[in-house]
Amino acid sequence: VVVELAPADAPPTLADALLDSCSVALRRGTCARADTLEASSAQATAVIVWNGLDVRIEVGVQREGRPLWVLRELTFSSSDPEVERWRAAGLTVASLVGEVQPWVSTPQPEPKTPHPAAPVQGKEELTLRSDANLGVSALVGPGLSSGGVRVGGKLDAAHRVWGPAFVMGAVDHSVGLGTSEDLSGDLSVAWTSAAVSGLYTTSVASGLELGASGGVVLQRMAASTKSEPTDSGSQWDPGVALGVLARWPANESLSIRAGVDTRQFWRGAEIRVGGEEAGKSSRWTALVWFGLQWSVTPGVR
Repeated sequence: VVVELAPADAPPTLADALLDSCSVALRRGTCARADTLEASSAQATAVIVWNGLDVRIEVGVQREGRPLWVLRELTFSSSDPEVERWRAAGLTVASLVGEVQPWVSTPQPEPKTPHPAAPVQGKEELTLRSDANLGVSALVGPGLSSGGVRVGGKLDAAHRVWGPAFVMGAVDHSVGLGTSEDLSGDLSVAWTSAAVSGLYTTSVASGLELGASGGVVLQRMAASTKSEPTDSGSQWDPGVALGVLARWPANESLSIRAGVDTRQFWRGAEIRVGGEEAGKSSRWTALVWFGLQWSVTPGVR
C-alpha cells in the first residue's frame, strides 16, 4: 500500500508509527511512503491529510480500469497522545484496504495521484482513552456541626464501560480537627466511606476533561473520648452521592484532578458525652478533593 502523507514533512517517528501499525494490521503486504515505493507496484493507495486533531483518510484501488475510493474521517481529542493518533490512522488505512480489496476483480497499476470517483463517506469520533484508571487524592470538608473540619484521603478506581461512561468505586477516610469548644481536645471523630457510582466525562478545550458522577455511598462515623472514663461508639449510614470533577493530562499516563463530592445520608448522627451533646454529623455534606490519576490500560474508543 502506497501511503501519501500531508503535511509531507511529518516527523519520521510519527510516520513510522503509522506505517508500522498499518503493515501489522494488513492481511498481506506492507505499507510504505510514496517516496520509497513505486505506485505501479502497489495494490492500493492511501492519502492521509492531517488538519489539527482531524485526519482525512482515503484509500483507492483500480476496479475494471476505474479508480474506486473509500473515505474515512477521524476526530481525536487534544489529550490523546500524538503517536497513538498516528497509529490509529494506520490501523484505519489497513481496515479500509480490507473493505475495498474484495471489490477488485483484476489488479491494475495505481495512478500516483488519482481522484475519487465515488467515495463512500463516513465520519466517526475516535478518542484514545485508558480503559482503567487509578486515583489518589487528598480531601477536606466540614467536620461536626459544632465546629471544625475533616481532612483525609481517597482512593478510587474507574473502568470504562462505553465511550465516555465509567463505573467507579472509591473509599475514603478522614478525621476531625476540632469539634465542640469544650471537648475539642478530648473527642476524636473519624469518617470512613465506600461508594459505587457511574461517571460520565467529556473533553473540552486544551485537553481539559470534565465529568459528573452519581451513585450510592455507605459511611461509618466513629467517635471516642480520650480522658477517663473512655467511651467510644460508631454508626453506619447509607446515602447517595453526586460529584463533579475536572482532569488535566500531565503526560500520556498521569493526570491532575480536582473535584467536589456531595453526599446526602439517611440519618446523620449525634454524639453525646456524659449525657451532653458534643456534636452532630450532618445528613448532608460536601468534600473538596485534589489528586492524581494513573491510566492503567490505554485503549482506543
